[in-house]
Amino acid sequence: MNSANTAFEKSYRHINIWLAVVCATILVLMVMLVVNNSIATLKQQLSENAQQVFQSTQEDLHAGKNVLDGYQAYFRTVDIVDYRKLEDYSRSIRKEHPFIYMTQYMIRVENSELPEFLSERRREGYATFRVTEYASNEFRTLVPASERSVYYPLVFMDPMEIASLPLLGFDVLSFPLIRDAVDEAIRSGKPRATKPFNMHTGGTGYVIITPVYTADDLPDNPILRYDLATRLVAVAFKTDNILHGITIND
Repeated sequence: MNSANTAFEKSYRHINIWLAVVCATILVLMVMLVVNNSIATLKQQLSENAQQVFQSTQEDLHAGKNVLDGYQAYFRTVDIVDYRKLEDYSRSIRKEHPFIYMTQYMIRVENSELPEFLSERRREGYATFRVTEYASNEFRTLVPASERSVYYPLVFMDPMEIASLPLLGFDVLSFPLIRDAVDEAIRSGKPRATKPFNMHTGGTGYVIITPVYTADDLPDNPILRYDLATRLVAVAFKTDNILHGITIND
């Protein structure tokens, strides 16, 4: 009798172990199914959110180019720029497009014109104005610009924040990422964006630049276009400002 009971107990234990294994297997499979579904849902959501970011960025870029077209039209109508009116115009633009962090205006200055250009700036009230560039490998320290044949110093920016004031006079040709965009813009006659970089006022951003020529009919030779590109206008974007305006789906 004892042998029969012992055999029964062993069989019962084996059944329980088998049932436990089956239940554990089913539980693992259910967990894997839930996890896989969650991963698939997460991937889809991330894909949709990434598409939102891309679409919003593209829309901002397109709007930025339209703004630059407006600036081009504005500068073509004036020989002498009224900086007070330019500031009013810039503020209205930034109010309409809050993702634009800053508008900028640069003037082409040849080396031989530099002394008169600096004197003119100082007569306008900028007593310490100078043409500058970043010190080697230091993107915070500004030093007098190196000797070169042509400069495009920054003469206007809006808003004029305390942190950005040192940038007045900064030669955009001295900064490789911006210089590449300037070269492409002048050659093509169309707005060109820089690659993202660490901005002087903090954060990461990029700039879209377009040239303003002194003639409507541009020569086919890109080199000759440089002589006609007497001014540059740009809009600057901060990455944080763009992402802040994007609503991500839950």
